[in-house]
Amino acid sequence: MLPTTAMQILLFECCGDLGDAGRFLVDLAGGLLARAWAVTAVLGEEGRLAEVLRRWKVPVTVISLPRWAYGGPATRWSWSPGVVAAPRLAGALRRVGRPLLYANGAASALLGTVAARLAGVLTGIDRDELCKAIRKMPTENAKAEIAHSIGVKPQFIGRLLTRDGAGDDSWADNVARLLHNRMFRRLLTCFFISNPRI
Repeated sequence: MLPTTAMQILLFECCGDLGDAGRFLVDLAGGLLARAWAVTAVLGEEGRLAEVLRRWKVPVTVISLPRWAYGGPATRWSWSPGVVAAPRLAGALRRVGRPLLYANGAASALLGTVAARLAGVLTGIDRDELCKAIRKMPTENAKAEIAHSIGVKPQFIGRLLTRDGAGDDSWADNVARLLHNRMFRRLLTCFFISNPRI
């Protein structure tokens, strides 16, 4: 169970691109910031992801992890940058004050686990717990509140937040029309957390 009071979270991502994983991390940061949690980020490289996070006023540290260490051509030396990166990440964790660590993706999780052990911090944050922290209220209550505010049925909101609903031709347009609603943005963030491949 995550604490209900304001907390410090460090988001770690090896890649600096603003691809699917990067956009997910930005959504997650936005949801946590809306919850008034302190959010910092450590990235393996400079790039569009760092630019966007800084624009959101998220402090970013880059530990310069070579791309081939986590996603490029396999070589027998591909483990060596991780040996350097883990202590760097551990140092960043200590400087932030031993926050909760969320590592985004398999490669990040591997390095994050080693770094967290070195720094003595909690890792492996449960995605469901993050969603609860972002929402501030039960999912069904949140859907009903959004539906009431825009004059639709809760089932309409619920459909938008399912994998089947995301396949509807009108999904993107309907979501765009609801992005002004803060609670809907939080629910959408939780949906993307639970369904990172959408």
